[in-house]
Amino acid sequence: MIRNAGFFPGSDHQEGRRFGAALFIWPRSLRWRAVHRISRGVDNGTMWQLQALGGDLCALWRESVAVVWLRSSKLAAGGPAAIGETALMIGEKLAAQQDIAARLITGRLGRTPLAVTAGFTRYMLDGVRANRRRLSRKSDSGQTGQGKA
Repeated sequence: MIRNAGFFPGSDHQEGRRFGAALFIWPRSLRWRAVHRISRGVDNGTMWQLQALGGDLCALWRESVAVVWLRSSKLAAGGPAAIGETALMIGEKLAAQQDIAARLITGRLGRTPLAVTAGFTRYMLDGVRANRRRLSRKSDSGQTGQGKA
C-alpha cells in the first residue's frame, strides 16, 4: 500500500512511488523543488488568470484555424469576392497593428506582463471571432467586416 507517495514535502513515505515494476526514488530536495518551482510566487488569483488565458489561447487557435480555412476557400474561388477579401484582410491587419500599439503605449491592455498578454489575446480573439462569423455567413453580399485579424 502506498500512502502519501512522497511527492510533497514533509511526507512520511521517503522511498518513492511504485509504478508497476519500477520504483522511482525522489530525494526530499527534488520533491520540494518540483512542487514549489511551479507555484513559487503565484497566488490563487494569478492561477485563475493563467487558466483563463490558456482557455482564451485555445479558443484563439481554434477560431484562427477556421478563419484561415474559410479565407483560403474564398480566395481559391477567385473573382471580385477574393479581391475584396484580400483588401479587407490587409486593411484589418494594419488597423489592428495601430490599435494594439496605441493600447500598449497607453496601458489599456494592462500593466503586468500577464495582463498585457491576456488583453492582447482577448483583443485578437474578438477580431478573429468577428471574421469567422462574417466569413461563415451563407450570403456574403459585400458586407464589410469588423474583425482585426
